[in-house]
Amino acid sequence: MKILYINCAEYDYLTATLIEGLGELGHDVVCSRDSNYGKRTATSNIRGIAEAADLIIIGSNRGVDDHLLEGVTNPRIVAVDGGDHATFSVSSLNRVKAVFKRELCPATEDPEKDYIYPLPFAAEKRYFVDPLDKDILVSFVANMASNPIRTSIHFRLLNRKHPGIFSGSTAERAYTPSTPRSNAMETPTYRALLARSRISVNAPGAGYDCARYWEILAARAMLFTYTPDIIIPNEFTDGVNCVTFSSMGEFEEKLDHYLARPGRVAEIADAGYRHLLDYHTTARRAAWFLKLAVAAVDRPGYCERFFAGAIEPNPFLANLLGRRNARRATSLMGKGLRTWLRPFHRARRPESVT
Repeated sequence: MKILYINCAEYDYLTATLIEGLGELGHDVVCSRDSNYGKRTATSNIRGIAEAADLIIIGSNRGVDDHLLEGVTNPRIVAVDGGDHATFSVSSLNRVKAVFKRELCPATEDPEKDYIYPLPFAAEKRYFVDPLDKDILVSFVANMASNPIRTSIHFRLLNRKHPGIFSGSTAERAYTPSTPRSNAMETPTYRALLARSRISVNAPGAGYDCARYWEILAARAMLFTYTPDIIIPNEFTDGVNCVTFSSMGEFEEKLDHYLARPGRVAEIADAGYRHLLDYHTTARRAAWFLKLAVAAVDRPGYCERFFAGAIEPNPFLANLLGRRNARRATSLMGKGLRTWLRPFHRARRPESVT
């Protein structure tokens, strides 16, 4: 397939998951930015590529130039929302056939009726490392300041005063919001700690879907995770290929249970790794996404929930700002003020009343 991806400027886990996976499947992916394994094409080429594309994907996060699709008549467009929260962050500039949401809450009422589908992270190829001796009983490697649940887990692990338990940070980061980069930075000490762990703990940071969830599985450790309140297709099962907890009491109880059963820990870790390979590599995630996305763009309807509606040109604004700046202002309206300003933007001078 010929796919155009309007991608963000900085590293983003979901964007990287999808672009890597689509490439692994052999699809021709052209991007608007040099980031997240994508290769940029010239802005002047975007419109022609968009009109001929089998699929157009509008991403999320900073630097998504969705205005580049203004005036494109090809309707085969879907949106991907990789934001940290259950609230939606979807472009209102473009009418889309479907929306794919990272943090899609199970309590969302009938999302498929609105052509909204879950799309969590998956295991990027960089997550997989050579197996190491499992000399760490339990690890929890995280930024403890991003969520109070993490702090609660951290102190409970430290209070055990066990030499085989590691809880803390390596000070490595795959990305830094203050100095964003187009691709992830390597974190070798962190990866080695996961690979050495028999059990590794995951807890949400800003969002439920955390890269650590997938990294632990790729490292062949037993995933011991706070129960994520999002939809994960082909999900993992507590006590079969992962272990879950929903309270600190349950965390302590299950940790004691599995520390006393190292053989069962190894079995669950192996089952989790195999389930990851079967359903949750980037190629598997991209294949699942394409099955739904292609069906969505082939049908006649649209996901109308986020589209603000077409905005007619305002001659007064054009004369005031100049035509080029007026077009730019219209695009900026769509990124935040579009709906609020629509009545003004469409306003017509009233006829004289005599």
